[in-house]
Amino acid sequence: PYRSYSYSAKKVKVKSTTSFGTIDFDGEIKESMIYAKGYINLSKELFKRYNLPLNYLGLKSLKGKLRLNHYGVWLDIDHSLKKLLKIDSAFNLDIVNSRHRLYYDYGDNNLTIDSEIEGKMPYADRFKIKNRVIVDNKIGFRYLGEIEIPKLKALPKEISNYLLEDLKAKFKGDSKNFNSILNSKLLEGKFRIIDYKRAVLTLNSRGNNIELDRLTSAIPSKFKNSRVSFNSKTFLDFKDFKKSNTKINLISNIFNIDLNTNLLKPFKINFKTRVPYNSIVYNLYKDIKFSSISELRGELSLSNSYILTIKGKGVELFLEYNPKENIVKRATLSLDGNRFSMGNGTELKVSSLDIEELLKSIKKYY
Repeated sequence: PYRSYSYSAKKVKVKSTTSFGTIDFDGEIKESMIYAKGYINLSKELFKRYNLPLNYLGLKSLKGKLRLNHYGVWLDIDHSLKKLLKIDSAFNLDIVNSRHRLYYDYGDNNLTIDSEIEGKMPYADRFKIKNRVIVDNKIGFRYLGEIEIPKLKALPKEISNYLLEDLKAKFKGDSKNFNSILNSKLLEGKFRIIDYKRAVLTLNSRGNNIELDRLTSAIPSKFKNSRVSFNSKTFLDFKDFKKSNTKINLISNIFNIDLNTNLLKPFKINFKTRVPYNSIVYNLYKDIKFSSISELRGELSLSNSYILTIKGKGVELFLEYNPKENIVKRATLSLDGNRFSMGNGTELKVSSLDIEELLKSIKKYY
């Protein structure tokens, strides 16, 4: 009621223009409250003013239900949309179902939007988002919420079904930045987007809690009870993805491994392995002198062929493998200048062979 009286009408048409856009609704008035249905047409200037990285063409005209009185406007919108984000990247979000509840306050000219969204993206067939957006007349645009991704895809199952099982995140952001805290059963991390052009993802294990045999079946039975911890940092450049890369540190009671890889094909993985002083390999393989190979460096290139190079003290290994033909095309092993090579999976060649020096070299390792 306004000024202590109430009014009603069987028919009413509501048309209005604001800095956010226009509305065009038909309905009725009950006890000084307008109830109507129609369309809200968002202004492109709204997206430009607050630098909203959203698909304007998919959002410019939305069907909704309106309630309006002397204090504010309530608007309910249900919709779906492909490619929600307007970014120069293969990554995007498709909205399958969404419910938005908007409230615009006449007193302070602030807009609040509460949303519940179900959708899909390149890495998941289903995700759920609860979100609150506030367009403040003084502070500007900001948002916060949480997301759940029951199951990921387009990743190795050891990662999606084990490491990232039941992934959840809480997030907040504004027109320039996005920040999120991530959690799964085994991992925790943070994801930050800067100016919607670059991003940093840090992901760590919750401790020495990852079972090695759950990550790979190709592990010796002696190592199957071993656990591993890790920490990682990924840099993403949405404008020039060639600059994106990931750094990973794996720590276990077998080996410690540092990895650095690019994120576009052909993949190149640079690595360094170390045998820690408390490694179980010292007791399991007492005949091997791990002190001579305690640190190894190498690179693995993954394209049409897999090319592996490893270098250590006096030892070098080169291996080229064709995964389609399932053969080793070339392999070379060098021990202190003694060189063994093989080509096309059959012929073994030996060069610069000195038997006495070779025996000395072998004694360094065994």
